[in-house]
Amino acid sequence: MIIKPIINILKAIPTISILLIVLIWLPASQSPILVGSIILFPMMYAAFLSSLKNVDINLIEMSLIYKVSLKDKILKLYIPSITSPLLTQSKSCISLSVKLTIAAEVLAHTMNSIGIQMQIAKTYIEMDVIFAWTIIAIILSYLLELLIVLIYKIIARRKIYGH
Repeated sequence: MIIKPIINILKAIPTISILLIVLIWLPASQSPILVGSIILFPMMYAAFLSSLKNVDINLIEMSLIYKVSLKDKILKLYIPSITSPLLTQSKSCISLSVKLTIAAEVLAHTMNSIGIQMQIAKTYIEMDVIFAWTIIAIILSYLLELLIVLIYKIIARRKIYGH
């Protein structure tokens, strides 16, 4: 596989290296999101491959025997089979993503961001402000996890009712 060495390299590169390289190449406002995406990509890719490998072999064989079209295999076999594990992995990655993005905001000095607000509070030794932004980050992570759960429930409901 051509992508495997790239994934291995992305897993091994220190987060700070990725952040500094991205800061040199892109404007500070775009760096935090890209850094989070680059760091989380190998985990999501591994979850995707793992869920593909765990698709029921009997269903795959049956689709071959009955000559199910590629489109139907993708839409009715593979996507429903991988959705649950991918959403579960997404839920576990979301908090890490928020942490990475905030750390990247501090280093990138992105204006009007949680990270820069925490940095300013640190400069003026405003512990209450740091704690307030920390609570906001926790709530943000929780709300994003709830969003993933909501998406999962919508998909599950559609699967049950056949919409």
